Amino acid sequence: MQTRDWADISVQMIADRADVARSTFYAHFQTKQDLLDAGFAMLGGDVQAQVLTMPMRAGRLASIDWLVSHVRDSREFMRRAKETAAGQVIQTRFRRTVVGLLAEELRRGGRVLDEAALVFLAGGIFAIVEEWNTKGFPDDPESVAVTLADVVTRYTAA
Repeated sequence: MQTRDWADISVQMIADRADVARSTFYAHFQTKQDLLDAGFAMLGGDVQAQVLTMPMRAGRLASIDWLVSHVRDSREFMRRAKETAAGQVIQTRFRRTVVGLLAEELRRGGRVLDEAALVFLAGGIFAIVEEWNTKGFPDDPESVAVTLADVVTRYTAA
């Protein structure tokens, strides 16, 4: 997905990239959508384990630092994903993963938001990140993370 749109990727291409036979792919997954679902489940679990053990920096949510870093590292994919229907579906799934991560991290910090508030907060976070991406990352990741942390703190303050 770093070089091609999801819709253009075949099971054979996945098997070739993984250096396995198609039959091996099908022994584990029925469709490439099943592989994508498993990937998001793994991403969610791995990121949650990583983020929830990271120390807070200057009162910031670790998920914000992770998100800024991830978007910066995936900038070409993020730009391309906006242009295709499959890419937009993947971005929607990614956003849901991040919303869950934010919810869990906020909950662990004693701040529980209802789903509408979480979606609203995540929408703002992604709008800022998207603008940063669209402008070609003119600001350093640290300053973007600080801006996002400020927004989250103001929005979730009791």
